[in-house]
Amino acid sequence: MISFSKDHIDFLNENLICDLKVLRELFVMDYSLLLIIINFPNINDLNYDNVINLFGDKRCYRRIFKSKNGEYIYILGIIDYLQKFNVTKFLENKYKGIIYKNKIQTISAVDPTIYSDRILTFLQNYLFENEK
Repeated sequence: MISFSKDHIDFLNENLICDLKVLRELFVMDYSLLLIIINFPNINDLNYDNVINLFGDKRCYRRIFKSKNGEYIYILGIIDYLQKFNVTKFLENKYKGIIYKNKIQTISAVDPTIYSDRILTFLQNYLFENEK
């Protein structure tokens, strides 16, 4: 299981909500969360600067986390096409709604508010689950 510390979960939720708000306001949909999991044999001896240097960008440090159990490094980011929800996507949504009926929740061509709420709910329920 992926294990984030409580502080990391709070940080990720806060940043993800801000990022999704920007994407919603830009009326963008069709993006994904990229999660890279790296297992280092001697993670306690690992220097985070070395990990950040692997990716060549110092701005990445806010997206790199050590697992709660100290065995893994997680790297997260929003990626993909970032398509506008325009008339074509609206019509795609209506067409797929007729075809798939009760599986409408799985259609990617949805209003950006629905899209962002859906990804946030998924991440909060399955990825950012805090150990009790």
